Amino acid sequence: MARCGRCRQPSSRVHGRYLRRLRDVTVAGVAVLLQVRVRRFRCDNRSCPAVTFVEQVDGLTTAHARLTPGHAGTAHPDRARVGRACRRTAGCRRRGGRGP
Repeated sequence: MARCGRCRQPSSRVHGRYLRRLRDVTVAGVAVLLQVRVRRFRCDNRSCPAVTFVEQVDGLTTAHARLTPGHAGTAHPDRARVGRACRRTAGCRRRGGRGP
């Protein structure tokens, strides 16, 4: 049994299953990829806009995420630094090679 993420209605009607892949925190410099088989359920609430939903594993998965909560917390500072560096480089190219 799982609860719909939109209306919180419990459901036991399994619609299907699939393999979900999540990146986790690296261990000793090696990337960790988790494969979790999750179930898709039908929402029993007829007024809910979500016809189907996927069960979430507490502490491991969140809706639509491809990273575990542990990896998501460590990944953001690196992505922000890379994004700023790319913007500076692109800005220099638009101005004909002159710095910011």
